[in-house]
Amino acid sequence: MILYHFTCADAHKRIGRCNCLIIPQRVRHPVADWPPLSWFTTEAEPAREAIGLGAVRTACDRMTHRYVITDSSRCVPWLTCPLRPATP
Repeated sequence: MILYHFTCADAHKRIGRCNCLIIPQRVRHPVADWPPLSWFTTEAEPAREAIGLGAVRTACDRMTHRYVITDSSRCVPWLTCPLRPATP
């Protein structure tokens, strides 16, 4: 399965351009008490709303840069994620 990660220019500088490791931010999620997470999609060119960035209030465009995930072995689909049932 090919996964993609989208991010803004600021995060792109921190992640890097190749042989990168995407590390979740260690900030409290505004809606749920989740551990740090990174979000990925199977869509190479998704609609902003489809990946949850339609209502994001930020000055950064979180779809400026796209990463192709080459090792998805530690990724868990949201539909089977143990955090999903407890999500408001």
